[in-house]
Amino acid sequence: MAEFILRRRFKAQPQYAAPIDREGLGRGAQFLFNPAVGPIDLATGRAWALGGDAAVTVSPHGKAFNFDGNGDYLEFTGYPEINGVVGTFAAWFTRVGGAATFGHIYLVESTGAVYHQVHPGGTIYFGGSPSSASTPGWFNSINRSLVLTSDGTAAGTKCYIDGKDSGLTWAFPPGAWPAGSKTLRIGNYGGGSSWDTDGSMLSVVQESRPWAAAEAKAFHESQGKALFKAPPRRLWYQAAAAPGGSAVFRSTLSALGARSGSRQVHNR
Repeated sequence: MAEFILRRRFKAQPQYAAPIDREGLGRGAQFLFNPAVGPIDLATGRAWALGGDAAVTVSPHGKAFNFDGNGDYLEFTGYPEINGVVGTFAAWFTRVGGAATFGHIYLVESTGAVYHQVHPGGTIYFGGSPSSASTPGWFNSINRSLVLTSDGTAAGTKCYIDGKDSGLTWAFPPGAWPAGSKTLRIGNYGGGSSWDTDGSMLSVVQESRPWAAAEAKAFHESQGKALFKAPPRRLWYQAAAAPGGSAVFRSTLSALGARSGSRQVHNR
C-alpha cells in the first residue's frame, strides 16, 4: 500500500483546538506555549507581547523563553475564560537562575491578587496562597518542571516538582482568578524587579482541569513535549483495484479540513 505520512504542523492552530496526545495532556488548555513558534498561544491563537529583554533563545533541549531576571515578561490582556480556582499551571525549565528578593514569579494577573511564585525560602505560592511548608533546591538548577494543580479545595491542591509529588500542602485553596478580561504576565510582576524571574521556559501551559500524578510525570519526562504530540496523518491511500486491475488513489481530504465525496480514512 502506497501512502504519504505527514506530522501535524503547529504554525497555524485552529482557535481553541490545541494539539494533544492520547494521554490527554493539554486537552483543557487555556493557554499553551511552544517557544519554537514564538509567543503565540497555541490554544487560542492569541499573540502575547514580549516585554523587557524577554526573548526566544536556543537551549540544549530546543528553543525556550528566556528571562534574565531584570524586568522580562510575556503579557496579554483578555482571557475571560480563565476564572475560578480549579486548574493547573505547568512549566518546564531548561534553567532556573538565582532568586530575586521575593524569588521568582511565574504567572500573575495585573492586580497581584493571584500569582504563582517560588519564594527564596522554598515556600511556593499557588494563586497567592502559600504552602504550609517549604522545599529546598529550586534555584540555580537545570532541567526542572513545576506543576501546580488544584481541584478547588485546600486538600486537593498539590505541587509536583520534576514529576514527583513535593509533599507540600496548603491550608487554603488558590485564590480565584478575577472574572472577565484580565492582564496576565508570565515571568514578572510589575511591582518591581524584586519579583522577577531568572530562567528559561521550554514550555508552559494553563489548564482548566486538575492534573493527576501520572500527568505531572509525563510532562516532566517528556520535557513538556507531551503537550504537543499528535498522531501522523495519512493523506493518501490505495483503494481496491478498479476494473481492469489499475489502482485508484483517493485523497483523505478530511485530514486537510476539506469535504468531498472521497471516503474518509482515519489513521490511529
